Amino acid sequence: MKHCVRTAVWLPPLYFAEGLPAAVVTEVSLLLFHDFGMGNSGVAFWTNLLGLLPLLFIKLFCGPAVDAVSTRRRWIALTQGALGALFLLAALACRLPAPIPCLIVIFFAAALVSGVHDIAADGFYILALSEHEQAFYSGMRSVFYRVAMVVGSGGFIIFAGFLSERTGWLCSADAWAAALLAAALMMGGTAWFSAACLPRPETDVSKRFSGMVFLRDFGHVFISFFRKKHVWTALCFLLLYRLGEAQLGAVSKLFLLDRTGGMGLTQTAYGFMVGTLGVCMMLAGGVVAGILCGVFGMKKMLWPMALAINLPDALYLMLAFMKSAGLPLIGSCIAVEQFGYGFGFAGYMLFMVWFASTSENDCKTSHFALMTLFMIAGIRLPGMPSGWIAEHIGSWIPCGLDRYQLFFIWVLVCTIPGFFMTWLISRIADPQYGRKTGTE
Repeated sequence: MKHCVRTAVWLPPLYFAEGLPAAVVTEVSLLLFHDFGMGNSGVAFWTNLLGLLPLLFIKLFCGPAVDAVSTRRRWIALTQGALGALFLLAALACRLPAPIPCLIVIFFAAALVSGVHDIAADGFYILALSEHEQAFYSGMRSVFYRVAMVVGSGGFIIFAGFLSERTGWLCSADAWAAALLAAALMMGGTAWFSAACLPRPETDVSKRFSGMVFLRDFGHVFISFFRKKHVWTALCFLLLYRLGEAQLGAVSKLFLLDRTGGMGLTQTAYGFMVGTLGVCMMLAGGVVAGILCGVFGMKKMLWPMALAINLPDALYLMLAFMKSAGLPLIGSCIAVEQFGYGFGFAGYMLFMVWFASTSENDCKTSHFALMTLFMIAGIRLPGMPSGWIAEHIGSWIPCGLDRYQLFFIWVLVCTIPGFFMTWLISRIADPQYGRKTGTE
């Protein structure tokens, strides 16, 4: 009982500290750059790049270094403290005459440090808990990660909007500085807590690192993965399943904020609808999809999940034609689209787990990690030019529609490859995978 209580004390702050930097770097930065005058093409490019390059680098190269140098416990406290310091620097940078270049550098560093923290935290989770406890606390782990996303993508944005819009106490730059200062204090607090309160598992020791062994093992994982049956179909699925949604991501948020051609939401309304309601609905969609996959199996749910992640994109096209839509309608569209995304993304993740499970035993985990690289590329690479496409598509197709209307039509066209790949995957998927059997 005492062990359970101790775990319930240290686990929530650990995964809250894993989710908060991700929210700040990829979600808060979008509004921050937009508020400081960056154009839509720049916002889409930089926010997606910040979510792509650091994570790819960390996942490929930094895992062995974390294992080889010091303990995971020390890595956790160190990286949380570093993230607190970086967010403090970002708060100070908001007061510079030209803050955007400095903020990009700081957020890039924060993304790198956050990736190292994630590796250390996930490794510590495995070392500190038994296999039964890992399964038992997986729900708590996920919940507090999502709580951090709500605090970051909803709470900080609402807080900054409240300070600048509702009270008039601070200018926009000072309001963002206050929000980033709050993030710095939270990360500093978790760093102190981790240094003082995390357990000290006997197995949490540094391992000997050999560059030759790493290259040999990495080569074996890479070669064995590309020798798997249906691997190219699987990779195309990972890259194309979310092609429409990947381009919708940043531009849809900018559309909601845009007061000249979009819906003109205030920062506080955006923070509630997208950062709070939207994240909660996405989580609910994933939970519902998991339950249904357990009943019907992955293969039967592939098409419903593909429809759920793609068809609600049309709601933004509807809003683009209804410039005077009220807040209830806008909120409902965001809620439905995010629920559909959570529902459809569950199928994407389940496919990755299934495809990794067909690998040899010593490669299952490594092959899953390799697929996460393609997962990141599949959402970030199409997202990088999405703002530029949205800004210029009106000049390419002079048909009387505005840029957002044309862009959301383009997004719907981009869902077609995802449907085609779903059809191909449904032909090779195991019909029993994910379905609860009578013996379970």
